[in-house]
Amino acid sequence: MPDPIRNRIKTHRRVRAGDLVPHELNFRLHPENQRAALEALYREVGFARSLLAYELPDGRLKLLHGHLRRDLDPDMVVDVEILDVNDDEARALHLRSSCSAGSVPRTWSAVHYWPNNGRHAVQEIRELGHAGSAAAAARRRGDK
Repeated sequence: MPDPIRNRIKTHRRVRAGDLVPHELNFRLHPENQRAALEALYREVGFARSLLAYELPDGRLKLLHGHLRRDLDPDMVVDVEILDVNDDEARALHLRSSCSAGSVPRTWSAVHYWPNNGRHAVQEIRELGHAGSAAAAARRRGDK
């Protein structure tokens, strides 16, 4: 029998958006029309989805999802779902979700905004998404 799937949601917390640490692997660039659409939706309907983060050893929260929502109004108090994961697990969650079928725009963004390096960027994301892979381990060590 396989191991049961663990629930890694630790808690929910309301925090000032600007206090959330952006994840260094979040490379998605949002065009102005996307920012404007999200801002208009917030004004019409309101904030309706929590951001996703994990706690750093110093107590700060590092974002996995919700960077645009964070950047729209750094003074807004937002709901954050906090995961009980370490840096490697958070990195795997962040990158695997970035490469999932539901998040194709993230991969497209890398190719669109860095056309000369697009294929390399997508390959690097795929390698990093496999946290246990030799290629990811070499990149973490700084090997060429």
